Amino acid sequence: MDAFSAIGLASNLLSFIDFGWELVTEARAIYRSASGITDSDRTIRTIANDTQKLCAAIAARSTDSTEDLQELAQECQRVADELLAIVSKLALPKRTSKSLRKYDSLLLALRRNLKKDDINATSQRLQRLQLQSENSDIVTSIKNIEECNERMGVKKKPRLLEIRAKTIEKLEHLQTDMTVRLATNPESLRTERKGINALSFRQTSVLMKELSAGMSDLETSGYEASALSLLLQSLHFNVMRYRHDGIGEAHANTFRWMLEPDSKNQLQGSKFVDWLRSDRSLFWIRGKPGSGKSTLMKYLAENPRVTEHLEAWSGDSRLVIGRYFFWNSGTSLQNSEEGLLRSLLFDTLRACPELARTIEQTRKNYNTPMYSMDEWSRHDLLGAFEVLGRTHLPVRFFFFIDGLDEYKGDIPKLLDTIRKLASLKDAKLCVSSRPWTEFVDGFGDDDNSVIKLEDLTRPDILRYVTDSLESNQRFQALAKDQSAYRRLADQVVSRAQGVFLWVKLVVRSLLQGATYADGLADMRKRLEEFPDDLEAYFQAIVADIPPRYRQRTALTVQVILAADHPLPLIMHYFIDELLCDSDFALKAEVKPMLEADFEVIVGRMTARLDGRFKGLLEVGASDHKPFSYHPVNFIHRTVKDFFRNNLTMKDDIPATFNPYSILCQSALALLKRSVDIFPGYTMGVFVEYARQIEERDIKLTRLDQSISQIEEMENGYSELSNCKYSLFADSLWQGWAWYVKQKVTKTTPLEAHQLLRERVDVLFSRNAVKNGISLWLVKYLSGQDEIVGTDWVPEFGDIFAARHMSTGHCRGSLLHEVHEILCVFLDLGLPLSTAIDNGTLRDYVEKEVQPTEPYGPALLHYLEEPSSNAPQIPEIVDFNLVK
Repeated sequence: MDAFSAIGLASNLLSFIDFGWELVTEARAIYRSASGITDSDRTIRTIANDTQKLCAAIAARSTDSTEDLQELAQECQRVADELLAIVSKLALPKRTSKSLRKYDSLLLALRRNLKKDDINATSQRLQRLQLQSENSDIVTSIKNIEECNERMGVKKKPRLLEIRAKTIEKLEHLQTDMTVRLATNPESLRTERKGINALSFRQTSVLMKELSAGMSDLETSGYEASALSLLLQSLHFNVMRYRHDGIGEAHANTFRWMLEPDSKNQLQGSKFVDWLRSDRSLFWIRGKPGSGKSTLMKYLAENPRVTEHLEAWSGDSRLVIGRYFFWNSGTSLQNSEEGLLRSLLFDTLRACPELARTIEQTRKNYNTPMYSMDEWSRHDLLGAFEVLGRTHLPVRFFFFIDGLDEYKGDIPKLLDTIRKLASLKDAKLCVSSRPWTEFVDGFGDDDNSVIKLEDLTRPDILRYVTDSLESNQRFQALAKDQSAYRRLADQVVSRAQGVFLWVKLVVRSLLQGATYADGLADMRKRLEEFPDDLEAYFQAIVADIPPRYRQRTALTVQVILAADHPLPLIMHYFIDELLCDSDFALKAEVKPMLEADFEVIVGRMTARLDGRFKGLLEVGASDHKPFSYHPVNFIHRTVKDFFRNNLTMKDDIPATFNPYSILCQSALALLKRSVDIFPGYTMGVFVEYARQIEERDIKLTRLDQSISQIEEMENGYSELSNCKYSLFADSLWQGWAWYVKQKVTKTTPLEAHQLLRERVDVLFSRNAVKNGISLWLVKYLSGQDEIVGTDWVPEFGDIFAARHMSTGHCRGSLLHEVHEILCVFLDLGLPLSTAIDNGTLRDYVEKEVQPTEPYGPALLHYLEEPSSNAPQIPEIVDFNLVK
């Protein structure tokens, strides 16, 4: 039993004991009543019903509680049984000697079981909940929840520690209160009746009610805070803010016209401010590549003036602001709908924790565990926002969404999602993108809600160029006597065409000339020779690469493009070594790297990349921690697009070159040198790229040798033997079918069963189901006679049903795979009575399955003949084990 459940049980026990005291007083009042009815008209039947309810609440919670609480719960049950046996024989009494005897027996039963010593024992047991101890389970739980929510940036802090302090105060008061007086060892029935101290009962009852209410409040608040914490953790992903944080700050005094209209951009700036304060739902910032869209969006997202204008729109409602910056070069969660919706929902719940209860209930309705990290489907997320749109809380939502053109997927589908968000009640969106036809058609109808960025930034570009040149001491020394140097800024602006990236590259070239003390003629030549468009400039950089570096640079580019998200600088070092010696990783020792060695490699690789790419690659800043990540990425999306489409460099790439093999080998080298630092990340990277290698190329790329070395390391290092970071667990999680099949078939059936039990949390992960691995494993186990008596069918079937089946839950794109696996389980004897959230499998099939759906007829047939005559599932053809 978790800490908060123990507190809840204690609250129920206190309520029962307090109820028993009230019953003593009530019995005495009934006994004295001439009519047999008290002022409160509490009948014996009501007493019995209340007793039953309290006992049921206690029984439901005491099965896995601590030993002390179980003892106390059992005592309460014993008292309750005796009370129920008596009151079941009682009716509304008439004042006869027989009825008096019955009431006397009730009174005696209560008096015998509710003595002063029992109260002391009760309070002592409650003390053993260790509410006071700073090392107790409840205090540890509270601190963990509050630390997690603080780390996640939750704005409204839970009152758990405050409630705990008040509960401790009430518990100590109850334990030491000397007003508790119950008559003990009565000499006669007459003195027994007179010995009841009504005032003492009332005083103690008040204390116990307050303590019970405090514990109930602590339990409720604890569960709410815990649910919020789990919900935020399920939404959060490590690179959620990476793109936003990586965008440079806007140059001083640029973009101010968006919120403080100047004479030149008054109309364009005021239209944005007017929109912020209006009820219109969507504003589009369009701009050509490199025009500064992301920089502007970051400027707006962090500007308090935006909040001020939005508050005029939100009025008395709470204003919730979320943001998401698409990034084509990032991980899947940085350029997908799932990443977008998870990020916005995360920001929403951080700012408005009260909404977590609504989302939690939605998750429960979908039968999705709160802690599940891979179960946020598009349907789930959009459903959550639809629920938020119907909330009765006074809340208004504003979302910044940058870089729609960097989304990887179906653009019409993304536009549909944007429209759904914009159509929510009390929601506004500010989005940005390149002027692709799809976006023009989707957002370009209302001229009052669109700006074309490159037409508005000329003053900003002039300010940036002027400030950059004038702040450079060498340039100032050259320009001191020749004003013509200053006119270079005007020439840069006139050629910029609103593209900030082009301007930055030109300024960098001019400042480099100042370093070499270029004369005015040379400066002008630099500017004249600089290509007018970015692609021509990138082409000039490639043409200028020294021949001795050309092939290695071309191969490095292919590896970076294959990786599809930034790699740490240390991996670039191993990639560089592998391009010289393909056996480098296999020959490397398992030897954790020293921090000093790491820093040497960082300096060396930074210089190498700068020399080969001439500034087109950038190394991310250090976080000043040992073994910092130092991500390496193209300076802009346009650079990545150029290299992906550039044909000249492809002539330097051998036909047999496999970039995924290089990525796997570099991950192996990193694992060997950093096994004690970040094994989870490295194992994930290895599997991510290993599953991209064709089965026929496994031996050719020596992937099999890499796997053997990793498995040997797993046996020797506790960091890798942890099933969370194991090669098998990651392969299940990511859906690498080839390795899973190899691993399972090379062990005995019993060993395979145990292996899957240890990884049951990922056995039916989304990728495992989608790639056919889960289905293959279930069918493989069904053919193994050695495990017939292990009850694996109900064990794994329950887990599968709990994860993927729910009445009212649409399975989306996995419907075919989920239904096929369900048919196999039912054919193997999994009962339709298997419980799922909101019912059973039978409920699911009856309410959700349609004859036209995949495997619909087969599933519906189970309703008629669920066992012997169930339809046989055709043997699965061995699926393609390519990925």
